[in-house]
Amino acid sequence: MSEVTHVDHHNFEIRLDLKPGVAPGEIRFSDLHRLCDALQELNTRISRLVISQAGPGRTADPAARVAELRLVAVRSGSTRLEVGFGDLNTLPAPEFSLVEDECYSKFREIMQSIPEQICPSWITPLIAESAIQVVEAFDRAAFGVTIQAVQGWRTEIVPSITSRQPWQAVANAAKSDQPIAVTGLLYSVNLETRRFAIRDDVGNTIGLEEVQNVDAANDLIGKRAVASGLAARGSDGGLRAVRRAIIEARATPRSWIDRENRGSLAAELRKPGPDPRGVEGVTAEDVDEFLAILHG
Repeated sequence: MSEVTHVDHHNFEIRLDLKPGVAPGEIRFSDLHRLCDALQELNTRISRLVISQAGPGRTADPAARVAELRLVAVRSGSTRLEVGFGDLNTLPAPEFSLVEDECYSKFREIMQSIPEQICPSWITPLIAESAIQVVEAFDRAAFGVTIQAVQGWRTEIVPSITSRQPWQAVANAAKSDQPIAVTGLLYSVNLETRRFAIRDDVGNTIGLEEVQNVDAANDLIGKRAVASGLAARGSDGGLRAVRRAIIEARATPRSWIDRENRGSLAAELRKPGPDPRGVEGVTAEDVDEFLAILHG
């Protein structure tokens, strides 16, 4: 990738001591995809916490821009990924610069806490899950990871010996054995990690985790489906995901396509049309005057 002259003070570099089979300065697309997904999801969830936008659904546009991570360059020397943090463009209001600063501070704290095998007290179950996914992505790609920030801080992670338990304990706090089923439009989040989501009939997006019948689910992407499994709830008690989900086709409700409703248009067309004699009390001169006003 080409060199860039703009360097944001929140940017950082990830150095990967790669596993065998990949030359220095290179990275497999599959590993890069997993790593980018994990880091972006983590930062998005941090931004939602910072602006108190908890729960499922899309992040508001300014906050999404604050949380944005960009791959700026891939360099040799093992494999080094230069990462841009936040939006390159001017943020819409000064308070969003403060939000970006707070997001960066929390992101830094997580990266530094991972090798220390501790979980900060402010971590939510969703953020804990994302932190685990970041470690898993590191572990898939590299023996060792070094993060060096423009601001000067540095942290080193050896994924294979990094305990996920402190983070898993927080993530598990939101899980239950309560059976649940949700219905809506199915779409894929990440086929490789068996993660899907459903957008229900009122617009909520609910994650589907540890999907048990991935092949069948693949055939239902973009279609109406029902996902049955165990509830995973957020800190507010609201449903955020279905674990160990089994996904099945769900027909569109008959009330939505009822024959009587479908025939209502034909019934309306059979009714008498407007009176050809016009509207009582409105003369041709009134109509001409009205049209003249419309046309200036």
